Amino acid sequence: SISVMGVTNNKVKRFLLVCGSQTRQAKSIAEIIEEKSVKAGLSPDLHCFSESEKRFQFEKHVAVIVVSTTGEGEPPDTVVKFWRKLRRTSGTSLDHFQYTVLGLGDSNYANFCNMEQEVTRTRS
Repeated sequence: SISVMGVTNNKVKRFLLVCGSQTRQAKSIAEIIEEKSVKAGLSPDLHCFSESEKRFQFEKHVAVIVVSTTGEGEPPDTVVKFWRKLRRTSGTSLDHFQYTVLGLGDSNYANFCNMEQEVTRTRS
């Protein structure tokens, strides 16, 4: 049995690892997750939300999303397009996947880690 960030599936080895932030912090953390996953025998497919949607799709069965919050809880610029699509689409592609969201933010703000909470709330 393979456990990927709390998702257990006997057949899962490949997963989508996607990140977005203003300052590259999410990408740095995603790269650490990628490195540790490879050492554990997994095959992460790392992408940034700023890439064209044609370069990656949520077509794998497991996704790990690393996303920061900027300002007063807004999505970073690289995530805005994805966030708008997620909010306006019922039955979006994430409904068919096992996924986890690692939220990053500054605890000095009232809406600390808001993007992680919003993605989770939107898909609940």
